[in-house]
Amino acid sequence: MFFVNFITVLLAESLEESEEVIHETEEKYRTIVETARDAIITVDERGRVVLWNKGAEKIFGYPADEMKGKHINKIISEQNRDRHNFSNIVKRDISLIITDVEAIRRDGTRVPVDISVTGWHHMGENFVTAVIRDISERKKAEEALRESERKFRTVFNGVDDIITIVEVRNDGLPGNYIEVNRTAVEKLGYSRDELLNMSPVDLGPTEEELSGNMRTLLERKTASFDRTYISKDGRRIPVEVNSRLIEIGGRNVVVSVARDMTHRLENERKLRESEEKYRSLFDLSPDYIILLDLEGGVILDINSTLSERLGMPPDELRGTSIYDVEFISDDVKDEFRSKLGVMRDGGNIEPYEVALNDPLGREYTVRIYNKPIHVEGRDCALVVLHDISDLKRTQRMLEKSLEEKELLIKEIHHRVKNNLMIISSLLSLQSRKAKDEETLDLFRESENRARSMALIHERLYRSGDLKNIDMGEYIRTLASEVFRSYSADSRIRLNMDLDELKVDVETAIPVGLIVNELLTNAVKHAFPDGEGKVSVSIKKRNSHVLRLAMMGLGFHRILTGKAAHPLVCSL
Repeated sequence: MFFVNFITVLLAESLEESEEVIHETEEKYRTIVETARDAIITVDERGRVVLWNKGAEKIFGYPADEMKGKHINKIISEQNRDRHNFSNIVKRDISLIITDVEAIRRDGTRVPVDISVTGWHHMGENFVTAVIRDISERKKAEEALRESERKFRTVFNGVDDIITIVEVRNDGLPGNYIEVNRTAVEKLGYSRDELLNMSPVDLGPTEEELSGNMRTLLERKTASFDRTYISKDGRRIPVEVNSRLIEIGGRNVVVSVARDMTHRLENERKLRESEEKYRSLFDLSPDYIILLDLEGGVILDINSTLSERLGMPPDELRGTSIYDVEFISDDVKDEFRSKLGVMRDGGNIEPYEVALNDPLGREYTVRIYNKPIHVEGRDCALVVLHDISDLKRTQRMLEKSLEEKELLIKEIHHRVKNNLMIISSLLSLQSRKAKDEETLDLFRESENRARSMALIHERLYRSGDLKNIDMGEYIRTLASEVFRSYSADSRIRLNMDLDELKVDVETAIPVGLIVNELLTNAVKHAFPDGEGKVSVSIKKRNSHVLRLAMMGLGFHRILTGKAAHPLVCSL
């Protein structure tokens, strides 16, 4: 009996301990279930919810009291009901995982989830427990990662620079390329797969160059250097490389961006050539050239021609204000200041002349041309001084020679006029011995002809223009002289309408002789009654035609024998 009682006590204590263990295990299970962030849902074989934890409430929005006893299809979309038949799952002792499906929340929105499903049995009933994880944040992160990758690829393949990623070997030298962009493929001529099986040494640089670059990278993490790539077709491509040492996936890699310098180097070469051409023209120009700052008149540059003329080296003059140069007079400085002020205000300066002195006091005359330009971020004036000292000397010599020639020509005209007047006077004297009227008329006509020619030379002698003569004034004087020589009756009137017209001597002499003859005949023969009018007109039709018209009452008897008409002479 004692033994039986002892066994009973032991069994009772063991049972009590088992119940406590079961109770503790159940508490732990419930604590895990209720504190889990995932939704833990258990349904019976009819699909009705028997367990709905806090995680399920948070994910789907349904409280546990509302969902217990409800069919699980409330949170399953129609599409997933057909794809994952619940009745087939619950009847089998199965364990499966369903990823990235959509469930339905209480407010009708859809939520992406991963589901882990396990079927089990208890007391003859079938149950299914599902652990459901909300993967919304993961999906957002994945989408963000895809977007980041898309952006990276867009930039990586969209830039016009060669971008490469190369692994670093254990010996510190670069290994094979692990990524290259589209530009690398296009410029180097290799396919992407070909480049991924190559290392930097295959594109031109020597191992010594690469070793030096890698030492700098390992020490400083970044480096910049110039390099020449050799493309698949043998072209040499000068590049400027910027590299950075980083860690990707636990291994050191070098990311390099190489910019093609072909166009830049070509532009630099052209710029150097242009600068050399400019400098050659600047220094070899026979004109004096200065580049001035518009604000203070500071000499920014000066060509060798002017520096040699001044006897001062260019470096001594550069940086000096033109207003501080001692050998330039104050008047010239004021004029420079005025001209630069006009250019500073946007005005235009016409070329002008000025007399300057060099440091030795020698005077020279220059014609100055100004051009506003923009150099190195500042407003400047390019001033070109053309030395016209020789031209001025030549001009003065020519003017002096011209004055001498004009004086000589005037003297010649004067002497010719005097000679003709002497001839006219001699004829006048000789006419006094004439015995008959016919002989007297011959002397008088010859005298008038000589006087008409002398009158031209007198006009030229007294005029400032030694080549041309005013025909209107000449005819006026000639006509008056002819009328006076024949003592024309006052009843014969002379009417003149004369335009101002310049003609040369070759034209004036024959015209003068013609007019002389016509007027002489008019006075002598046109007016038998001693009364009438003689009209003389000179009109300029154009720059080449002289129209001389004469009309007198009684001309018909002399000229036509018919009714009176004007006499018109065009030259």
